[in-house]
Amino acid sequence: VAQSVMKSISALKTESGQKYSAFTVDGACDFTEQELENWDSQGPGTTFRQRFGEEAYRLAEKCGLDPACKPKILGSGDAEKVIGYKPTYGFAQMLEDLCKF
Repeated sequence: VAQSVMKSISALKTESGQKYSAFTVDGACDFTEQELENWDSQGPGTTFRQRFGEEAYRLAEKCGLDPACKPKILGSGDAEKVIGYKPTYGFAQMLEDLCKF
């Protein structure tokens, strides 16, 4: 979110007078299209476990997250085109950050 705000401010400074619309800013997707299409086809939580491992699965549950819940990918296409936003923060980084606490 912070990256998109900073890039928006920068774009407004350099391209004054241009009209902008609101657009969706999504995080990085750490799952493949195939994983998303076949989400938990082997049982609840299996896709998350296969991607991140058992320890990350338990950490997610401990933090109140539901590893069986399929992520909803909103995309950031317009934000990428208009302001140069590049999603960098996803589940993997979130799990790494949660391990620090």
